[in-house]
Amino acid sequence: MGDTRSVAKHFGERITALDFMGAFGMVADDGVYTVIGKTVASGVYHGAQDIYARLVPVLASFKAPPVLAFAEPIVDGDRAVLVGSGSGEGPTGPYDQPHYAFVMRVRGEELVEVTEFMDTGALESAVFGRKLMEAREEAMADNSATIARSNAELATDLMRRFGRDMDGWYDHLHEDIVMEFPFGPSVGMPSRVEGKAACSAVFAAVVEGVQVQFDNIRVSPLADPNRLVVEYTGYSEPNGKVYDQTYISVQEFRDGKMILFREYWNALIVKETFGDLSALGS
Repeated sequence: MGDTRSVAKHFGERITALDFMGAFGMVADDGVYTVIGKTVASGVYHGAQDIYARLVPVLASFKAPPVLAFAEPIVDGDRAVLVGSGSGEGPTGPYDQPHYAFVMRVRGEELVEVTEFMDTGALESAVFGRKLMEAREEAMADNSATIARSNAELATDLMRRFGRDMDGWYDHLHEDIVMEFPFGPSVGMPSRVEGKAACSAVFAAVVEGVQVQFDNIRVSPLADPNRLVVEYTGYSEPNGKVYDQTYISVQEFRDGKMILFREYWNALIVKETFGDLSALGS
């Protein structure tokens, strides 16, 4: 029967000696060896034979196998942690790992659980030439562009619907929408309204009282694909008065629904045309 410390040290000594077959041979047939991350080498391996078949070939591809050095194991009962560092030369570049950790559980002379922690970015760079990282980054960029484009199209459609198809407008409001009018208090309007029901009531009052529709809509996406700036004009002739306004709003969408609507406009034009609009917020 081996004690936890000696088994952990023996595993580390074999890794340091580049005896990977011997080190991985210490994993029990029913043991589980896990490499963190999302690289080709990452995943869960079941028993030594699985490690030999799938992980060892990655190590064999190194021009200079990674040489690791470990500190004294940290032991608690049947569990141990080996902390170390190492470097080598992969097929596509240098391999430098300043922080390695193997967390393991020991049973007799065998390892029944091992989790290997490392900088997976360094592994990708050395073994795969960052191809995986670049692919993920490209996929994320493509996804962000798709989201931004979808939100821009939705914002354009909603602004065109305002005053013309309000049911279509209300259907695209998020239950947790926040509506803000930074200049609202100067004309008797609230500066902030929360929730779909309350915001819908204010929008309905604007349509009835101001009778405005929007045109000349221009959408500018922001770095966050869910946020954008919308410029537009509004025109109406309520009670024989001309209301000719220029607007800009910051809008945010979540899951195809508008969750933020922050609108700026010329308060002087509003006041000259309508006077006090306290009724819109009531």
